[in-house]
Amino acid sequence: MATTENPEKVLLTTFLRRVPVHVKLPDFASRPIDERLELLRYIFYQEARRINRKIEVDKYVVSTLLKIKHPGNIGYLKNIIKVSCAAAYRDQENSDVIKLYLNNIMVEELPTFAEYGNLLIDPNTVLERSGNSLIKKSLLSYKKIAK
Repeated sequence: MATTENPEKVLLTTFLRRVPVHVKLPDFASRPIDERLELLRYIFYQEARRINRKIEVDKYVVSTLLKIKHPGNIGYLKNIIKVSCAAAYRDQENSDVIKLYLNNIMVEELPTFAEYGNLLIDPNTVLERSGNSLIKKSLLSYKKIAK
């Protein structure tokens, strides 16, 4: 179970006593940039597989999505990507590569641009995660603590 709400305010105390583990995860904007980029690549990969097309994401879109601050967190990011890919697909349905630009995404405000490069996502290749991923390091350190 996951929520962006404060559990003490929205769940019964009897229920909270029965949940033995509470894990507080940082919101998307607070995570390290490589973790955000890896998550962004993964969400685009899922969309590329769904539409069975390569997706090229412009560097301005990458910058904007990496800097999103919204209480909806990852769900909000997934929704933006799905809607944006659908809009780009509608305009480019006969193309082998769907190109995503700023005019395809709907965000409330554009953050200051930072160069992270563009992304080319191919649904026909296996998505490899970076070996020095902070997600992987965090999970490994958690496993050590749990033992």
